[in-house]
Amino acid sequence: MRKLLLTVLLIMAMFTTLISPALAYEGLSYTSMDDIQVDFDSYRGMPLMVEAYSTTCSYCQDQHPDLLEVYSEKNASINFLSLSTVSDSDNIDLILEFNVSYPSPWALGWDESKSFENTYNIQGTPTMILFDEDGTFASCSIGKKNSTAINAEIDSFLADPDGYIASNSGNGQCEDLGGGIDPIFMVLLGGIIIYFIYVEIMKRRK
Repeated sequence: MRKLLLTVLLIMAMFTTLISPALAYEGLSYTSMDDIQVDFDSYRGMPLMVEAYSTTCSYCQDQHPDLLEVYSEKNASINFLSLSTVSDSDNIDLILEFNVSYPSPWALGWDESKSFENTYNIQGTPTMILFDEDGTFASCSIGKKNSTAINAEIDSFLADPDGYIASNSGNGQCEDLGGGIDPIFMVLLGGIIIYFIYVEIMKRRK
């Protein structure tokens, strides 16, 4: 029975390692409007709010005035970045065109390599992701939000970063960070556990 318990614990430990989401932006980068790579690590030292958007996203267009209002109130305490992602058609020229119609005083970027999209499993736009000053994922908000809602989230985070992260980093909206787990893998894992349980039971019957 002890061998069975150790085996199950080992498998569970492996499973936990595999499902642990990549919560920090360490090592990620994006393409700037000058067509150079910018490391997310350059934002360390100050919290960062990333708006994942696309130039064809009507909800992003509608949300833009609210972001301008939030930026005017919070830019001294938090960095802002609008990152074009998800869309396969966006490029630097289209992003700059979008910025003419919807000007942003904060940084613009293009997730050209899809590294940010894949790391945080971005499925649609707009998606707002908040990071603390060390680059640790704090929360994710999917869908259009007004300035009141966005400001409330930022205020809550700034008041108690550690408590905010503890209560929001796994709130369900972003529970699939890192792309989730392949259902086939889960079936195989369950089969392995059942097999070891069966073997142990058969040994005890002998």
